[in-house]
Amino acid sequence: MRHMNTQFRLALILACLPSAARAELPTIDGVFSDWGEQYSVASDEQGDAIASFDLSKVSAVTNGSELYVHFDIGSEINLQSGIESDGTLRLEIALPRRQELTIDFRKRTAISSADPNQSIPWSELGFACLPTFASERYELRLDLQMFNVQPDDRIQLNFSGSDQLDQAVSIVLQKRHPRSLKSTFAKSDTSNFRIANLNTLRQGMSNNDRSGSIKRLLAAAKADIFCFQEEWDETAFRKAAAQIVPTEGQVNLHWSNGCGIASSLPLEPIAMELDRCAAAIIELPNSKPLVVISVHLKCCGFTGSREDLARVQQAKQLAAGIQKIRNREASRELADAGVVVIGDYNLVGSRKPLDILETAGLSELLLLGVDKRAAFTWRGLRKEESFWPGRLDLVTYDHATLRPAGGFLIDTSSLSKKSLRDLRLLAHDSEASDHLMMVADFHVRSVNPSQ
Repeated sequence: MRHMNTQFRLALILACLPSAARAELPTIDGVFSDWGEQYSVASDEQGDAIASFDLSKVSAVTNGSELYVHFDIGSEINLQSGIESDGTLRLEIALPRRQELTIDFRKRTAISSADPNQSIPWSELGFACLPTFASERYELRLDLQMFNVQPDDRIQLNFSGSDQLDQAVSIVLQKRHPRSLKSTFAKSDTSNFRIANLNTLRQGMSNNDRSGSIKRLLAAAKADIFCFQEEWDETAFRKAAAQIVPTEGQVNLHWSNGCGIASSLPLEPIAMELDRCAAAIIELPNSKPLVVISVHLKCCGFTGSREDLARVQQAKQLAAGIQKIRNREASRELADAGVVVIGDYNLVGSRKPLDILETAGLSELLLLGVDKRAAFTWRGLRKEESFWPGRLDLVTYDHATLRPAGGFLIDTSSLSKKSLRDLRLLAHDSEASDHLMMVADFHVRSVNPSQ
């Protein structure tokens, strides 16, 4: 039985007050600690769903035409794909002037009542939803600007499909003034090395239409080590890398099954059981050696699918390979070496592959875009793409030997004209791939993790 409790009624009143902003905006990163109780707008009794998505709590906040929503669905299942018996969940938004927008998560469509036969491209809604792997909770952001909404307009939210709220939630669109949290591209004074990663989308490094943009992105990253995925042809990779990877002097390369590593630092390939990865020892100046693993895990699927099970097995192979390195079974003394596993993890099913690596002593480094408002690393380049932007690319590191010293995602479409000039980038450069470039700085611990 659905109900409206005292907390809901209070939140509804607060949501409708046209007062100044009361708190910071949430970051769309798949971490929910910034969704305080001040954002709560509805609760729903668990056990009343007709399929797998069982709402229990909904939070929302607006910033001008932007809408942020957080919701709990009762169990760890994928939002955008899964078995048919899960049903679907739809977010329904009633807009001014009798307009309606419906987000159907399992159909992966955004339908306006003005054109019910055509799904709105996610890019036109500025839509992002995380996490990409199966979770009990999700958060999303979308922009209603295309519906000509105005400050102080009132919208209503509800859900349909597997579950719905007892009453729609009424929210007034408010313009907020969050603190500016711009990233700095400068390398930290305390870092020993910078590593960058890019899935180049079907050998983008040797594609004449895209290699120039990738070259500019690599130069802007100013990294000591570069990792790549989807460079399927070794000969083409080596030729392109020699031309576009920025180095002082010779570029040292390692390639294996579509994954590559490039650096001006001395590099020694090492063998791993995982087939879709390239692993190498990097000789850092005045420091202990570093093991870098560029990975490209199996794509697609959902929790429990054969693709998901393949990713779990690949993570186990990675963990076993790292353990061999620590057990001095590698080609040289590497027991105290730092380890970074970076690349396209494709975590669209369960989180279990990441859990396995964390059990092996690795920690995840969360990277955000330049405005520090979202953490998605992939977005479809075609307007008809059904999957919304997600977080496919990750960085994990050995926290016993390394300490993060900064990092960011590069999306040239979101950079200011000044930043583009300073970095010698063009606004379209990130369109060279459907993945964004990740950049991470690390400090090498000298003795123990307390340093």
